[in-house]
Amino acid sequence: MRSAIPSNLRTLWADENSQIKWSEQKISESDKLGDYIYFTECVLDTIMGIKITLADKGLSFEERHVALTGLCLRVFDSISDALRLTLSGKYSASIIHLRDVLETSFLLDLLLDKEN
Repeated sequence: MRSAIPSNLRTLWADENSQIKWSEQKISESDKLGDYIYFTECVLDTIMGIKITLADKGLSFEERHVALTGLCLRVFDSISDALRLTLSGKYSASIIHLRDVLETSFLLDLLLDKEN
């Protein structure tokens, strides 16, 4: 039976996974790099906390809060994608996601700064 995913794509993903394992090894050898990864995890936890808080307060059903929750999830996804791309050695692609985080953060700041 033929696989739905061509072998060249599976090989590409295997190479990416081996690069990530190498990155994990190098990070574990450095205290400072481990701190950056921990900080990134804390940021992601905070973003998820904001999303959960909005949902728990019943605010996620209002149009504005639905948009804010969506933007929080967008930032979460962009940070995690950027981290994975960075760990796999795809630095240029990672910058695109980090730029999205920056731009979305500016938008969130604008939306949260305005009353009502």
